[in-house]
Amino acid sequence: MEPIVRPVKVLCCMAACVLGGQLWAAPEPKVEMSVQLPPFIIEQAAGPKWRYTRIPRFEILSRCNDLTTEQLALAFHRANQFLGLVLPEHFQIKLDVPQALIFYDEKLWPIAEQQAVAAMLKAHPPARADGLPPSGALPRVRLEPITGAKWLGPEPTAQTTAPDSFFSNLMLSDADSITTFALVSASTLDPQRSYLTPAYVANLLEQRTPALPDWFTTGFLRLYERMEFQDNTVTVRPIRWFFQNEKPSGTKIVAPEPDLIPPAVFFAGKQSPDYDAVTWLAQSELFASWGLDPAQDRAKAFWKFVERTATEPVTESAFAECFGLDWARAWDRLAAHATHHPGLRWTLPAAFARPPADPVEDATPRQIARLKGEWERLEAHYVRKNQPDLEEHYVTLARRTLRKPYDRGDRDPRLLASLGLLELDAGNKAEAIPLLEQAVQAGVIRPRAYYEIARLRYDALVGRSTRNDGKFTAEQVAPVVEPLLAGMKQSPPLAAAYELLAHITTQSVAPPSEEVVTSLAEGARLFPQKSDRLLKPAMQARLLQF
Repeated sequence: MEPIVRPVKVLCCMAACVLGGQLWAAPEPKVEMSVQLPPFIIEQAAGPKWRYTRIPRFEILSRCNDLTTEQLALAFHRANQFLGLVLPEHFQIKLDVPQALIFYDEKLWPIAEQQAVAAMLKAHPPARADGLPPSGALPRVRLEPITGAKWLGPEPTAQTTAPDSFFSNLMLSDADSITTFALVSASTLDPQRSYLTPAYVANLLEQRTPALPDWFTTGFLRLYERMEFQDNTVTVRPIRWFFQNEKPSGTKIVAPEPDLIPPAVFFAGKQSPDYDAVTWLAQSELFASWGLDPAQDRAKAFWKFVERTATEPVTESAFAECFGLDWARAWDRLAAHATHHPGLRWTLPAAFARPPADPVEDATPRQIARLKGEWERLEAHYVRKNQPDLEEHYVTLARRTLRKPYDRGDRDPRLLASLGLLELDAGNKAEAIPLLEQAVQAGVIRPRAYYEIARLRYDALVGRSTRNDGKFTAEQVAPVVEPLLAGMKQSPPLAAAYELLAHITTQSVAPPSEEVVTSLAEGARLFPQKSDRLLKPAMQARLLQF
């Protein structure tokens, strides 16, 4: 019997991400075709050493000079503080595994890396759009940041800030971790103009659990796209919204009031026969602007409403309990905000300007292997999906990086987990199982490791029932349930883990424990779209006891 849930897959989220100051801009291609690939880092004896530091919630591995590394750490911290002004941490994905940042000075980026990628492409040339192999000389390789956010609406409007106030780089994420790599140009780095790009913020919002309502995610991202970051302030310039029945006519407006989508229709989503998606998108941004206006005393009520509607349907009574307004009065005020938008302004308190950072020190072999190897593992997965013929090159590189300290006797649980996940993703279960078992037994902070070892144990259990009904005894399911419950104490929660727990509950002859029932109820709260699938097995098993 096959499990009803599939294994957690590595999430490769390509996003323009992080800071101010253009770190690296690839030149325009000079050849007929180019290939976007993650950076292929080759270790070199020459050049500066890897350096390591930490700021709250982040680890930093840097091959830049210390001054640049410190500026980057400060810039990233300030950017996160700016985000916290307008989007509290509670509404972002929560990760117990610290995010990793890898900074590499572009002046140190040797030709060897480009030659290595070119050699791979020569052995496995990409096909042309017509499916035929390229003719003529081998195309030059263009290494560039891979960008692209998952926007819920149309393409975002152009940035209102200067084009050199941000940079693009590559962020790759697993189900329980995020790693960002950036080539750094110190000459264009400006910590005072640093902010997190909309694509990066979209990733933080879209992976949050319970999932945030679409009207909020869409509206906030559109509003964030127009935010300007300078010194200690975040501002949104005054804007005039135009809706379905309004058309600009010179300097006059044909309709005196915007034609707003009624609340019940608006909160239900963008699909409506009476209002097009563009109107819904504009109103989502308008409602976010109205709710978050720092000049008004609405933000607390707004966040309470967002929190409630993440797990329950929107009703007028729930709206009134949060805002103290019925829908009619609220929509009158929303229309006034659309017509006379005053602009928004937040100020970062001076006390939050500098992070409580660790000193910049030489990175230990363990730190280099763990952070660089994890990055290379995520690269291998990205390449597997986008250029599968090159996957083995990236897997080999990641394996070499992670194996070096392991072969010397290093048994850091985080190293074991990364190495185990690498082998598992590469299809080497026999190699992966003992590594993941050791990591879990050592109490590693890595939710996906607990889920994967539970899934592997369940796979080994399938077909070994000694009963006529095919079910398992309590002793048989305990090794599967144990790591699932342990992993559920870590963040982020994984929907697949709760689904596997629900499934194994239906396959056991023993009634579920209180901890299992409580965990499934929590899973139903975190993933309300799966609540029936999570709660029914536990409830049915309980009913059989009576």
